[in-house]
Amino acid sequence: MPLLQRIWKLITDREYRIKLAFFIAIGTILILLWYSRVWPDPWNSILIDGTVTFWAVTIIQILWDFLGGDPLEDKLQNIENSISLIADIGQSNIGIERVWVSRRQWHIDTRDGFDAWQKRMASAAQLDIQSNTFWNNWFQTVSLREDLRKRVELHQLKFRLLIYYPRSPIQVLRFYDEPEKSEAKNEKVDLHEHVSAMYFEILHTINEFWHIRENLPPEVRQNWQMRLSHRYLHMAQIIRCDNKILLSHYLNDETGAPSPTSQLVYPSAYFQTYQEQFKTNWKRAFVLEEVYEHIQNNVPYSTVLEELGK
Repeated sequence: MPLLQRIWKLITDREYRIKLAFFIAIGTILILLWYSRVWPDPWNSILIDGTVTFWAVTIIQILWDFLGGDPLEDKLQNIENSISLIADIGQSNIGIERVWVSRRQWHIDTRDGFDAWQKRMASAAQLDIQSNTFWNNWFQTVSLREDLRKRVELHQLKFRLLIYYPRSPIQVLRFYDEPEKSEAKNEKVDLHEHVSAMYFEILHTINEFWHIRENLPPEVRQNWQMRLSHRYLHMAQIIRCDNKILLSHYLNDETGAPSPTSQLVYPSAYFQTYQEQFKTNWKRAFVLEEVYEHIQNNVPYSTVLEELGK
């Protein structure tokens, strides 16, 4: 708030004027008493010290009010709140190691951003991922796919990937909840005929995953698994890489870029919570081997559901 506007606001406040008048009156009385010199020493010296101290406090308070003490108080309050948050995180063992305002900001972080996580994934022993498509920036990268394949082949990695079943109701719902996607958002959707950028990204991920799987030795294929969610929305992207989780909460009517993002560490309450969320959604999903041919043959989702009874 501008200085003059702040001063005017204080002066026009009736309660503040009364308080100010009271302090000025008391200060004036103290000055008159000292000036009258009716008090013998040492009382006269005490009165002088008291008068100076009273007026000093009054002037400091007026300057504090006029020059903007409240913003400083707000800053002190913010510091106190931050200390409380740190205490909560520590005492409750929540496990939040880093926080970013959006996935966009996480992406460019030099210490724990996209580049760092690609390296972690390429050297991981356990990798569990829940995502919408996991194509852009991730599985479309040939070098990352090859690093993961090699580690699985060498029995150094267990990899589980959970994405949406293409053309399932929740995949279409998520697509239509992202902005600037289609002019026909309010029209009735035929799931069997529905195609979109998200649909093709999912197909790309499935096909590349399947291609690698088919070329892996049979004895390591259990360490290269994919499942497809078809009933329940993914509320967040969960990337569990050994003892860390990268968590991005999906927002309604937004793409993934603005998603608030955090990094969790094991052992902690939040790490356990989202590890269990992944396990729950994993159990509910289609196994890729059960539905791969249906997807390739463009079998309607309703027919797949009837055949598999899930």
